[in-house]
Amino acid sequence: MKSHHPASGNPLECYHETDSGAYQLILRLACPMVIAVGALGEHAFPAGSYVYTGRASKSLSKRILRHRRVEKKLRWHIDYLLQQAPIEGIQLYPGKATEECSINNETARALRGFFPIKGFGSSDCRCPSHLLLVPEKDTRKLKAMIARMSPREQEKS
Repeated sequence: MKSHHPASGNPLECYHETDSGAYQLILRLACPMVIAVGALGEHAFPAGSYVYTGRASKSLSKRILRHRRVEKKLRWHIDYLLQQAPIEGIQLYPGKATEECSINNETARALRGFFPIKGFGSSDCRCPSHLLLVPEKDTRKLKAMIARMSPREQEKS
């Protein structure tokens, strides 16, 4: 799972209008809560660290900028969670939009995470979910992943 970061530290600098790729948003939910997630309905979200894996077949940079915006029309499952859980980091995989599922599953294995909500972000594939909850005992690995990101990627939205 190799990601790409431009020399300037701005993860979006080298992309243009037609860029594509997979990405991961690293989120932290401070306290447990029940959140209505569009057509998935209400779900209980435990407090903790989450990794959401998504893709953009085009305009990856615009997708990331949209996720970082506070005010937006709620369209994807992740939009509902982002209303409550700030982004702590962003991992980009330019040109690897078709590898979204393998990146998701590899991350789940590496971080020993589990999928808390069936179908979250995975309505167009066979994955159980594209939202991963990282067990508290394994957040050390997640923090190391965040530390490897450029400072710009670590900024909170």
